[in-house]
This record gives sequence, structure tokens and C-alpha cells, in this order.
Amino acid sequence: MITLLLSLTGNGITITLEKDSLYGPHFELPVVPQNMPYEDFRTLAWKFDPYDYIFASLYPGYFHFMIREGKWGWMVVLGRLLSTGVMVYGGARLYSDLNGYVALPEDYRKRLLVDMSVLLSGFAGNLFFYAFDIGHAKWLLREKQLETYYRYRTFPPKE
Repeated sequence: MITLLLSLTGNGITITLEKDSLYGPHFELPVVPQNMPYEDFRTLAWKFDPYDYIFASLYPGYFHFMIREGKWGWMVVLGRLLSTGVMVYGGARLYSDLNGYVALPEDYRKRLLVDMSVLLSGFAGNLFFYAFDIGHAKWLLREKQLETYYRYRTFPPKE
């Protein structure tokens, strides 16, 4: 629960925010330098929500596009597109090899193993580019935030 206290003094209005929690009774609003443009403020305010991870699994390059790193975002899109193509190719080969057979001949086992490895390598590629999208974008965002903190001579908030 957050309580807003207003106190009128001779010098003006003082606003105090109190947060009732176990971690401490008060928190402060961030101090924003007057010459800071909105883009820099937005860079400092970016945080990744749990919903972003779900969106990133559906939309390749989501995190990189979110932090305005289009070049890296398109690389992730291309990687996940190629990985999906490899998965579709391996799945189609596997389906065509299995279609119509009740008992598979001995010479088909090696071909099925190749088909399964192609399918799984496409899946592994998709997982790799998903993880790269998250990890690399977090690193880039942190670098941008530290650069902005340094430019305005402010310090990151304690977490």
C-alpha cells in the first residue's frame, strides 16, 4: 500500500511517498536532470517484463528491436528463420520416410537418424537464437544505461 502525504509549509508543498512493506518505509522518485531528453530517460527506464520473454519466443529479435538495435534484431530474425527452415525440412523428410511403412527396413534406420538430427539441430538453432536475443539485448541495454548515467553524472539506482 502506498500512502501519499502532502504537507503545506511556508515555502511550498512537500510530497512524501511512503510504502508500507517489509523492505523499508520510504522510496524516492528518481531525479531526472533538466537537460535529459526523453530518449535518454526512456533508455534508463527500460526493464524486461516476464511477458517480454513470451513475446520474444513468438517474435524473433523482439528484445533487440525493443531497445532499438535493428541490425542485431534482423540478424536474430534471419537466424531463427533459417533454423525454422531446417526444422521444417527435417520434419518433412522424416514424415515422408515414415509415411506408409508399418515396419521399417534396416537400411532406413540410418536415414531416420539423419532426419531426426536435422530436425533437432533446427530446434537447437531456434533455442540458441532465442537465448542470444535475450542475453545480448540485456547486455546492450545495460551498456546504454551506464553510458547514459555517465553522460548525466548520475548513478544507477540501488536494487
